Amino acid sequence: MTAPTVHPHLCLQFVHEKSGVRFDERYFRNDEHRREQDALIHKALFGWFGTHWPSIAPGWAGEPPYTVGVGAAYVIIAALFGAKIRYYDDFHPDCSSEPLAHIREPREIKVPDVENAWPLSEYLARYDALAAKHGRERVVLPGFEFQGTLDPRSRGLLMHSPLTTAYKLRGSQLFVDMKERPDVARRVFSAVRETYYRTCDLLIGRLGMKTDVIFFGACASSWVSPELWREWELPAISEIVTRYGARTILHSCGKSTHLLEAFAGLPRLQELHLGEGTDLAAARRIHPSTGFFIVPDSVAWARNPAAQTVRAIHAMTEAAGSGPLAFQFVLEAGIPNATVEAILRVFSLNS
Repeated sequence: MTAPTVHPHLCLQFVHEKSGVRFDERYFRNDEHRREQDALIHKALFGWFGTHWPSIAPGWAGEPPYTVGVGAAYVIIAALFGAKIRYYDDFHPDCSSEPLAHIREPREIKVPDVENAWPLSEYLARYDALAAKHGRERVVLPGFEFQGTLDPRSRGLLMHSPLTTAYKLRGSQLFVDMKERPDVARRVFSAVRETYYRTCDLLIGRLGMKTDVIFFGACASSWVSPELWREWELPAISEIVTRYGARTILHSCGKSTHLLEAFAGLPRLQELHLGEGTDLAAARRIHPSTGFFIVPDSVAWARNPAAQTVRAIHAMTEAAGSGPLAFQFVLEAGIPNATVEAILRVFSLNS
C-alpha cells in the first residue's frame, strides 16, 4: 500500500480568522493594497505554521508576489458571459446567478471576445503593467493553471468542467434543456468550450502555461446519471483534452460512486479527485492504477473530535487500497490545534 500524503488548502475564512485581512473588492482590484494585505497574511500564517506545520511554514516566509484577479476560472468565465463578481470579507469571490438563464434560442448565445471583455481585459492590463514594473517572475495571474497533485512535475490548465460551467451559466434549466431542448444545451456546451479555448490559448501565449494535464472541476457531475454524464460531459472533456494533447485530472464533488465506471472512459486519466462519500474500494477496483486525491468533508474534520477525524482518515486509506493516494486538508475557520496536530501525526508531517 502506498503511503498517503496530505495537501493543505487554505480556506479564506481561516486566513481571515488568523490575519484579520478582508477579502473585499478593494483587495482584489487594488494591487498595492492587496500586496500589503498579503504581507500581513504571510506574517500571520508563518507564525501559525511555524508552530503547527514546520514543513510548510517556509512557503509563507518569503515576500509575496503581485497577484492579479480573483484566482477562480469559473468566476472569470461566468463574468465574461455577463455575470457579476461578488466579494466577501471572509470568503472566496463568487459569481452572481446564471447570466444565460433568460436564453430561449441557441442563436442568442454568443462567445465573448475574451481578450477585450471584462474582467480578463482588466486583469491582463494590470498583469502587463506590474510585470513591466517589477518583472514577470514577481507577478502571477492565478485561476487557469494547475500542478499535478500526485505528480507535481505535471503542469497544465485548470477549468471547471463543461457541465459545471454550463450549469453556472444556465442554472437548473440546463438539466431540462438536456432532455427537452438539446439544441440549447448543445449551444451552451459549445460556447463554454470555445470560451475556454480562447482564454487558455491567450494565457498560454502570454503566461507560458503548460499543457501536460488539464484539471476539470466537475462539481456538478454527481448530480446526473451515468447515461447523461456519458452523453454530455464525457465527450466535451474528451474534446478539450484531445485538443491540447493533455492527460486528464478530474475532480468530482460529493458522492460519485455511480459514475466510477463512466469515468473509465476519460482519455489518459491520471488522477481522480473524489468526495469522501464515494465508495473508494469500488473506485480502486475500477481504477487500479489511477491516483486518488480524497476530498473529505472538511467542515466535519474541523468540527469533530480529533480522534474521530483520525478514524475517518484510516478508514478511507484502507478502503482506497494500494495505489497513489493523497488527501486534501482544508484549513477551515475554527479548526482546533488538537485536530491539526492529530492529522499531522497521521501523515508523519510533524517528524
